[in-house]
Amino acid sequence: MYSLKTPVLLLSATLLTASAALAQKKAAPAARPATAPSGFVLQGDLTAPDATKIYLTRYGATTTKDSTVVKNNHFTFKGQVGEPTWSGLQVPALKRYVGMFIENKPMTVQLPADAKADIVVTGSATQQDYDIYNKQWKQITQKAGTVYEMLAKATPAGAKEADPATRKEADARFAELSNETKQITEAFVQAHPNSAAAAAVVQWRFVDFPDVTEAEKLYKQLGPAAKASLAGKSIQKYIMVDAKSAVGSMPTFTQADPNGKMVKLSDFRGKYVLVDFWASWCGPCRKENPNVVALYNQYRDKGFDVLGVSLDSKKEAWQKAIQADGLTWTHVSDLQGWKNQVAVDYGISAVPQNFLIDPQGKVIAKNLRGEELQAKLATLFANK
Repeated sequence: MYSLKTPVLLLSATLLTASAALAQKKAAPAARPATAPSGFVLQGDLTAPDATKIYLTRYGATTTKDSTVVKNNHFTFKGQVGEPTWSGLQVPALKRYVGMFIENKPMTVQLPADAKADIVVTGSATQQDYDIYNKQWKQITQKAGTVYEMLAKATPAGAKEADPATRKEADARFAELSNETKQITEAFVQAHPNSAAAAAVVQWRFVDFPDVTEAEKLYKQLGPAAKASLAGKSIQKYIMVDAKSAVGSMPTFTQADPNGKMVKLSDFRGKYVLVDFWASWCGPCRKENPNVVALYNQYRDKGFDVLGVSLDSKKEAWQKAIQADGLTWTHVSDLQGWKNQVAVDYGISAVPQNFLIDPQGKVIAKNLRGEELQAKLATLFANK
């Protein structure tokens, strides 16, 4: 699945408390009120003789990119963030990019020359929380790497994919890793409900790669501070937008086909229609197309149709892919890429995605592919 990944800003609550007995007030001068930190100071060391510049990019509602000069293998960044903020350090001399949470505190980071070595960040409580999660996440990605290696070895030269038996084994192992991801993420949220990092990992795992059921489940377990972060607000928005195309909803939209003719989703009333979000540049989409073509040809005369909504930005590439893959159904797009208005309205942040609509215009299933889509259509058209 290809995803529109939006780095996130994250917020931790700062609690200020003050108490003094009346007698103490009379006996001592009034204390100065506590003040919020003025900003962050990020200092670091790196071992790279050729390093002259290093860049810091802070992500959020807006993206800010700073640079500083490396002197004697040492660098310093200063600034201010509104909340704990996911940021990236880019070191051209090391050909390395590393991420971390920045917050308004004195912080240090050590960047080993070995790209495989872990960075060490101190001074950020949010980063310390994230380090706990990231250690487990790395183990999952390592396991996934072995599955990809297995698939690569089992794919003959010139072939598009491995043999069916290997593919089935890989799918099963990926499903296990998906469940493991859900388990470690939920455990992390439960252990750190008010950490900005908790909101971030929920967004990264279940919003950027859509799983509204899991996102909604974990959002309910976040504390007030995490929900108030930009990541928390993003999760909430995703859940609300997804409801517009949830099972039982009746989505509606209009967009132009390649010839400029306006096509309404309501034009398909009376049929089961698969609204298929895809793009010519999306490998998984193109891989699924033969399955959709076969099902379209099998059931088109029984009341099944497909409406393709492309997230392409180049008309030529879009039309070329339609022809190359033999997609003979109706297609629409406004050629705005990820900003496709239909995709924005219905929270499509990754492709492929789809929803299946009944003859009355009501969503009856979402994101069915492969054997799941085959089984659903077989059931729907069993007596037709």
